[in-house]
Amino acid sequence: MRKETDVITEKIGQLEDRILKLIQFVKKLKDEKGKLEKRIDVLEEDLTKKMDELSSLQKQMTPLKQIEDDFNKLKEERVLVRSKVENILSELESIDLTGE
Repeated sequence: MRKETDVITEKIGQLEDRILKLIQFVKKLKDEKGKLEKRIDVLEEDLTKKMDELSSLQKQMTPLKQIEDDFNKLKEERVLVRSKVENILSELESIDLTGE
């Protein structure tokens, strides 16, 4: 009978050890979860700031894009005007102004 009691006591002790280890493990997991939740909050805040920055930069790009388009259009017009002026100058040079 004594041996059975010793065996039961030993098994209860082992069970108690396992339960204590499980409790420590659960506490550790809760701590890690808390840390991860805080990290998620920080990252979400950073993401929101970055998205706001991106939106602002995109708004700034709209007028710059228009300026770039206008500049390219002016360059094209310049090439056309230059070509026309060169043609007119060429025709003027071919005219004999000396009256001969």
